[in-house]
Amino acid sequence: MKLTVDASMVIKWFVAEPMSEESRRLLTRRIHLQAPEFLLVEFANTIWKKERRGELSDAQPYLEKLPGLSNIITLHRDGYLVERAVGIALELDDLDPAAESPSYRRLVGSLVGLNNEERIDLLALGWFGAGLFPNWRQSLEHAEKMVARFDPHYTAGYGRHWRAGYKRVTGG
Repeated sequence: MKLTVDASMVIKWFVAEPMSEESRRLLTRRIHLQAPEFLLVEFANTIWKKERRGELSDAQPYLEKLPGLSNIITLHRDGYLVERAVGIALELDDLDPAAESPSYRRLVGSLVGLNNEERIDLLALGWFGAGLFPNWRQSLEHAEKMVARFDPHYTAGYGRHWRAGYKRVTGG
């Protein structure tokens, strides 16, 4: 069986959080774990945030686990697993948001369901892909400040830049 994991699940393998025990069970079963390569960036970003918030005293031991993740998870280059999600966003180039097409409604509905960390990541990815910030950290810090005013329609408008942001972050 194949299972796609995200950073929120992988973090639980190393940091005690609710559902950590259940998440670790995936490591003992005959399940082929896979994820987009971007998981490494998300993992590092989450660890960094946890250190900054005082949830971890030192991020370095956790960040040293990054290279070993590719022994546990098949990491797909170039966003193999995010193509479908990004595909919806890329349709925005041809969509009139006022027309409320099914694709646009589906994308906005998905954005509304995100938690704040996911919203921060998407905002930062869109801005970074659009070239509004010279580096990922500045884009991320600005997104952290702006997340309280999150607007799914505004965020959807940056969907066309997510792929470019992903490539800039991963060096791909």
